Amino acid sequence: MSTKSQEKAHRALDKAQLALLKKDASGALKNAKTAVKLNPKLEEAWLILASVSSPKDSVEFLKRALEINPDSQKARKGMRWAASRLREIQQQEDVLEKSRPSQKHTSEKKKKEKGKLKKQWGISLFVTIIFIGSVLMFWLGLPAFQAQASVQKEPRPKNALSKPTLTPTLTPTPTPTPTPTPTMTPTPTATPDTSYSSYYYHSWDIPEEISGTNDFWVEVDLSAQMLYAYRGSQIINSFFVSTGTSSYPTVTGSYKIYAKYSTYTMIGPGYNLPDVPYSMFFYKGYSIHGTYWHSNFGTPMSHGCVNMNTNDAAWVYSQSSIGTYVFVHY
Repeated sequence: MSTKSQEKAHRALDKAQLALLKKDASGALKNAKTAVKLNPKLEEAWLILASVSSPKDSVEFLKRALEINPDSQKARKGMRWAASRLREIQQQEDVLEKSRPSQKHTSEKKKKEKGKLKKQWGISLFVTIIFIGSVLMFWLGLPAFQAQASVQKEPRPKNALSKPTLTPTLTPTPTPTPTPTPTMTPTPTATPDTSYSSYYYHSWDIPEEISGTNDFWVEVDLSAQMLYAYRGSQIINSFFVSTGTSSYPTVTGSYKIYAKYSTYTMIGPGYNLPDVPYSMFFYKGYSIHGTYWHSNFGTPMSHGCVNMNTNDAAWVYSQSSIGTYVFVHY
């Protein structure tokens, strides 16, 4: 990179920092983008981009900052914040999804109600037509019937009393009773799991065992719900994970992978999971593995294991070996 490009990159970075102090988010974003375009190795520029972006976008910017400086506490703290915000957003979306009746259910319900009303009105219309037709036939045919009867009858006695002609009484048409529309029972609102809100955070030092080497190792940050993959002191990848809940916490400490299985059947209290992919055991029954039964990564979900997206777990599985160091901490 030329000296001129470096100078332009630093001038853009200075402008981004000034805009950030003035709370000018758009100015900070614009100048920070210019800075990383001219010099992608500017850690501070990536941090500024993360600070003025959405939680999802900030994760990608923080990854770039960690690639430049794996020991950056600002980037680690930022990653923890982004993971926490993403968990909150996911929980809010889950609550809304549960409280909203499905479109399919609503559509089917409307169709049934519409069909029911059509059927009721059809029956009422049919009964009304039959009734009106009967009355018309009776009134139109009555004079002829009376004339025919008067011809056939014998002459009435002089003193005979005339019988009054009965006037037919109209039978009221039954009015259809409207079917009451069933009221939807509100779905109970899920209570967000806040048991992890009091966990503290600290930066994990690079272990002495792999310091100065080019060995592959992994770090699991329980507070951020992140797994960081290293090659020596250089971070090479990072993934959202789901670790143990407050009822089944994940163990903390320094471990080594002692067994690897491409598929493994896991049985425990309340679960029986056949063919769990890419299982890497690091302490007793605790393992890092792929997950096919949920995709809520970034939120504690497991019985103590480290749940990963299956493709992510496949990558870690391909890089690791028996004896790979695993460091777990809050």
